[in-house]
Amino acid sequence: MQTEKLSQEETPTQPGSTTPSRRRIVRSRRERLIAGVSGGLAAYFHVDPLLVRLGFVVLSLFQGFGIVLYLLLWFLVPSESSHAPDSRSQICENVSEMQGFVQKGIARLRDLFRNQDA
Repeated sequence: MQTEKLSQEETPTQPGSTTPSRRRIVRSRRERLIAGVSGGLAAYFHVDPLLVRLGFVVLSLFQGFGIVLYLLLWFLVPSESSHAPDSRSQICENVSEMQGFVQKGIARLRDLFRNQDA
């Protein structure tokens, strides 16, 4: 029997399957500081996540381009654990995640200021 050799850009769709599917960029759940964008890009390009994060910081120094790019990728790139059937559902899922992140951040700031006043 001859086994198919998969290129680095292709991975099996399911364990034991020989039908290849294209790799895609997803936001990482493990390498996550904010939304997993840097971790996902690092996994896709096989580099250290720290290098991608530094790239976003450097780009942020140029009129905030890195921040805008990070937010855009957070908005468009699906999470590893996402099961959204289409891109519209995916974007809605990402927006909900962004809202939750902002609400948690506001709650932390509110608690921080309350603790300082006491």
